[in-house]
Amino acid sequence: MQIYWAKFSPSNEPGEEGMINVTFPGLENVFTCGKGVENSLEMAKDALAMMLDDEEKLPQQPMLERMEESLEEGERLYPIQLDAS
Repeated sequence: MQIYWAKFSPSNEPGEEGMINVTFPGLENVFTCGKGVENSLEMAKDALAMMLDDEEKLPQQPMLERMEESLEEGERLYPIQLDAS
């Protein structure tokens, strides 16, 4: 099982209350969004799974401490677990 960290950022756009933008530190062009935390976690797992279909292996992420230091107000990191297959 692989774990990859996703950064959840609440959307500040008008009309997008409850929406969360999801990015992955260390991965360019892999992002998604969802309504609320549960939906965003599912969307994050799907986005990583699609990337793995293309790449076979995820690149190494920055150290967790570095990612935590770069968080802005309202942002959180969530571990995304993927089954190795």
